[in-house]
Amino acid sequence: MDLQLNPDETRFKKAITLFIDTNFPLAIRESPSPADLDCWYYAVSKEGWIAPEWDTKVGGPGWSPMKIYLWYSLTTDAHCPLPDYCALQIAGPLLHRYGNNPLHQSEVEKILDQSVIWGSALFPGNKSITVSVLDDAYELDGSLPCYSLRGPADRILVLGDTVDGYSLFIIDAKKNGVQLVPGRFSETISILQLDRIQVSRSALVGHEDMGLEHLIYLLTERQSISTVVSLKSSLYSLRKIVSELDLGEEFAHQVADYEIELEGLEITGLRSLINNRGQNIQAINSRVEKLRRKMNDSVTSALGYYSIPQKSLNPGENEPSVSPGTGLQQTDPFTSCPEGFREDLIARTMLGL
Repeated sequence: MDLQLNPDETRFKKAITLFIDTNFPLAIRESPSPADLDCWYYAVSKEGWIAPEWDTKVGGPGWSPMKIYLWYSLTTDAHCPLPDYCALQIAGPLLHRYGNNPLHQSEVEKILDQSVIWGSALFPGNKSITVSVLDDAYELDGSLPCYSLRGPADRILVLGDTVDGYSLFIIDAKKNGVQLVPGRFSETISILQLDRIQVSRSALVGHEDMGLEHLIYLLTERQSISTVVSLKSSLYSLRKIVSELDLGEEFAHQVADYEIELEGLEITGLRSLINNRGQNIQAINSRVEKLRRKMNDSVTSALGYYSIPQKSLNPGENEPSVSPGTGLQQTDPFTSCPEGFREDLIARTMLGL
């Protein structure tokens, strides 16, 4: 994509490129150590760039849509450590919009200084979290899939089943009665299990019984191109698999088709943001999620038996790892929702249901 940048944007691009080369140099990009990752997050936080899409009044840099795009594009192309999408795209925006007590403000500050990692357990299916309302607290019990990109979560945003609907709660993952069971097929998705834990009233985010309405706000009013750009890292992984395993023309053509589709979505998304047509972004992100699923299917088909999880499924097994460990990154904060859930929420809002 050939961007026409103004002088300020050109200077910004050069500054970000220099920042990346200084704080995440080429020599460590293929296999960064945990210390390298920590240094990157510290440097970004120190510059005030952890939340590139946040306004200055909530601790963000207040960048224009083009600068936000350049940041995501340049850091993705350099394979920089991925941001905490659960914190930046779900928890933070919800706390900005519906937070109403000191605990919520404290959690926002911890997002900005990167002192906690967030997870999200938001989409009920065959599992659910039930909530009992006590005199001065809530009691939560049950299990849900939990999504966390950067590792085991310290805080989890949970959608619980309350009396007349669903409600959102902040859960401390270190609290007694909270357990995160590693997922069998993805390092980013675990199973959150709550054993009748009690949380204070301040743990409620927004209004009781209106959790789904609050999520609709994220899906219909938030304007982010981050998911579109971040899928480029997954495309890079898929391209690498096809090349290293010499899978032939069929898979090469699939990758080429994915590249064309993703570039089209990227261009359309950027135009929508620049022209202030943010309502188009959610439809684009929905198509990105479908593209990600197609790419994951291609990985499974390409690797066959070797696409099984790296980690042993049964404690005590001593079988060697057979997976090459080249799965795709899942960067969409709504990746654990059932297929069609996003579209249903958007449709309900558009129809006034």
